[in-house]
Amino acid sequence: MFDENHFRQAFSTSCPRISLYATESDIPGVTSETEVELIKPQNFGYRGDGNPIDQDRHTDRFGTRFRQWLKDGVMPVNGMQQTEPKTSNRAFPTAASPRLIRFEWGVIWNWPVYRDGPEFTATFGSILRYNKELLRLGKKALSQMRQLSQQEGGSGAFLGAHLRTEADALEFWPKYRQQADAYLQRAGAMGFRAAYLATGNETEAARFSKEAKDAVDMRVWTKEELLYGKDLDDLMALTLDQRAIVDVLILLGSNYFVGVMPSSFSVYVTIKRHLRIDGLHMRPYKVGTEGDGLSYLVGSYQRYWDEWVFMFDGMWP
Repeated sequence: MFDENHFRQAFSTSCPRISLYATESDIPGVTSETEVELIKPQNFGYRGDGNPIDQDRHTDRFGTRFRQWLKDGVMPVNGMQQTEPKTSNRAFPTAASPRLIRFEWGVIWNWPVYRDGPEFTATFGSILRYNKELLRLGKKALSQMRQLSQQEGGSGAFLGAHLRTEADALEFWPKYRQQADAYLQRAGAMGFRAAYLATGNETEAARFSKEAKDAVDMRVWTKEELLYGKDLDDLMALTLDQRAIVDVLILLGSNYFVGVMPSSFSVYVTIKRHLRIDGLHMRPYKVGTEGDGLSYLVGSYQRYWDEWVFMFDGMWP
């Protein structure tokens, strides 16, 4: 999915003292008996009372506390809540006897990205660059989308939409009707004649396409309808996650984006569009409003934790 050579080059240039290994078994001193230790940023935060998924407010002290834990084995905070310190009997790591330590899933939401400053926030995510094949397919589909928009009487401009109605969507997320109505209202108000739709639900895609044509005279395409011949074969040979990257590339090139809150996919596209147009994150995206005039996410923003608004503070663009 990502360009490994770029990743290695970026790390070796910016962090020359960090060694990268392809697998755990490639690390000198690691054996089949070496246990992987799991940690969370909030384990080192002394957070006390509050929401158990609150972000780490002590990121500037994480390194010091982490190294102290490696030395004395005392975990300041055990798990998600403030409890008695947890002590490890493992020895301090050495070149001959290393330790394997891994962040648990979800760490992306635990780290407030703005604490490291706008320059770092704006560039850190670029160490993960999509591989050349995904970029090629995305650019090809984006070019075709603009041409089709022109054929519909437009200037090449098109609406980008993310419809999130797959079976794994959570119960409190906006349903199809709420999403579709909001998207079509925007399309009509802004005069779009063409739209690109990213969705994993083929039935709802066909439904939305018909409603768009009937309601606002707007034609809708998906990525499978933008590629032909070998390009289409190459697309269909990809995994679902890889195909989603093609969606991202097309949506980033749209003239206006509509998505759904709290989909992390929609949030990422929104933040990335904000960064591409507005430069450094000198000011955060205006969550839950008209934002930067480039994107809008339908949904509720009333409860910071329960409605996942915290994603805007913990996602690298």
